[in-house]
Amino acid sequence: MRRWMAAAAVVAALAALLVCLAVPRAPAAPVGAAQACGLERWSVKTLSDSRAGRVDLRSRTTSVLALTRRARPMVGTNTPRLAAETVSYRVRAKLVEARGEDDGDIHLVLAEPRDPSVTMIAELPSSNCLGRSRPAGRRRMVAARRAFEARCGYVSQHWHRLGGNATLSGVLFFDLKHGQTGLAPNGAELHPLLSFRSDHCAVRSPAPA
Repeated sequence: MRRWMAAAAVVAALAALLVCLAVPRAPAAPVGAAQACGLERWSVKTLSDSRAGRVDLRSRTTSVLALTRRARPMVGTNTPRLAAETVSYRVRAKLVEARGEDDGDIHLVLAEPRDPSVTMIAELPSSNCLGRSRPAGRRRMVAARRAFEARCGYVSQHWHRLGGNATLSGVLFFDLKHGQTGLAPNGAELHPLLSFRSDHCAVRSPAPA
């Protein structure tokens, strides 16, 4: 009787093992999945792409107006870094408004001080989404965001009007158009920002919906 029960237990165990092997297992979720941060050209936006080493972090002085007048290249959701996106620029800009986004970025709208109708976007990524970024760039991205938050304060996921001007530097990036607030006609952005300095940045009441 005991031998029969032992044999039955072995058979049951083998059957369970065969069932487990036959059923495909769901793949484990990757650590720091990109979906939690961003999607479209995300590695280019965060200096974590294979061409990030080509980016010159030494900023060239220009203006918001000049960047918005550059020729717009053709870009798609998976376009690798373009030659134009290996250059960093420094601008003096009027601060218009900002909000936190679902991907952790702070979306900042800038305007040309001499003509506030000319706007473009600058983005400050979350440090939680920079694990694979180029080290030198990561340090500067983190420092730029801290500088913004120290000067302008906390920005929620609602639009907040800003006051004052700032000197900013960042890597030129051309984004896809999907109705972003403040987007330049040619899609030019400073994404990511590498530095932020402002003598006065007042976060006013949330902008009307």
